[in-house]
Amino acid sequence: MWDPTVIAAIITGAANIGKSIFERWSGASKNVDKRLDQFVEGEYDKLRRYLTDPSVSILKKAEDGQNHVLRDLRNFAYPNLSFSSPQEESQYDKQFDYRLRFLQLVGVLTQAGGDYYITPIGMAFLREARKRKDYFKILFG
Repeated sequence: MWDPTVIAAIITGAANIGKSIFERWSGASKNVDKRLDQFVEGEYDKLRRYLTDPSVSILKKAEDGQNHVLRDLRNFAYPNLSFSSPQEESQYDKQFDYRLRFLQLVGVLTQAGGDYYITPIGMAFLREARKRKDYFKILFG
């Protein structure tokens, strides 16, 4: 279903553009966002195939710049979800963790110390989605 070669090529290309997050923080490269935006603009349609509406809602939540635990992101993506037992919730969280790990593979989300946060590629993707008025209900609703 998902071609790992395409995902790897996208991540490698973005990594070459961005070089490192520290470049941006140190001011060594003021064009990182512009270059990422150009990269994502060219690869947007490929990335879009991998990002469902719930995935984009997770990115939107992570866009606030804060680190988020799995349950915060799950509750944001699925606010009406309820469980009949702690075991059922635990089982669902294992499946949801898989979704978050997939977003990491795509390169739009990352994890540090158990918390998740959006990557520069994820931010560029949301900018491009807004520019194209894509995922309208999620991003503009």
